[in-house]
Amino acid sequence: VLAQQIDEQMTASVYQIKEALKVDKSQGLPLLISAIEQASRCFEQWGLITSGLQRYLENLHRLGALAAKPTGAGIGGYAISLWEHS
Repeated sequence: VLAQQIDEQMTASVYQIKEALKVDKSQGLPLLISAIEQASRCFEQWGLITSGLQRYLENLHRLGALAAKPTGAGIGGYAISLWEHS
């Protein structure tokens, strides 16, 4: 049941990201930030964020990232982050 709930949360975050990209920045950016962070929480709930990866994501936030999350699966992966561009 928990796994299904987490999967549904991840699916919802994907749909929210798609919607965020369809609207103007003032409306879309807060949605995009929220969706990326929700997706990151899914990775946490799945137990896929190691302490090293957690420190890396926290460092991205300290450096100014608006949102960050892991992506990928298997024996590696990436972290994506969202930054304000001026």
